[in-house]
Order: sequence, then C-alpha cells, then structure tokens
Amino acid sequence: MSAISALGAAGLGMLQAADQRLARSADAFTRSAAAAAPDGVVDAAVGVIYARSDFQIGVKLIEVGRDTEQSLLDVLA
Repeated sequence: MSAISALGAAGLGMLQAADQRLARSADAFTRSAAAAAPDGVVDAAVGVIYARSDFQIGVKLIEVGRDTEQSLLDVLA
C-alpha cells in the first residue's frame, strides 16, 4: 500500500469512526432526554465535538492524499 492510499484509507477510517460516534451521541441525547439525565447530555455533546473534529481531520487526510497524488502526477507529466 502506498503512502498516498494509506492517507486516504486513514481519512476514510476517521470518517467512519466519526459517523459511528455521532450515532452514539444521538442515541445518548435521546436516552438522556427521555430520562432527564443532564450528565448524559454533556457526554453526548462532548461526543459530537470529538466526532466533528475526527470528521474534519479525516477529510483533510483525504485532501492531502489527493493533492499529493496530483502533485506527483504533475511532476511525471
């Protein structure tokens, strides 16, 4: 596996993890609202913040891999 495809794979993995964390946070929000449990809401909000950061990092990794690949193709052309 080349470094470029490894960057893309890492980015996609982070996107998947972020999506799963957002789903868990949404579930926690729903459960907390039903039980009126403020601690659960705080934990869910923190999960959303971390998932959003993971998502942004994943997108950047994919962009870097794509830009690097394009630069290498430009050099070869």
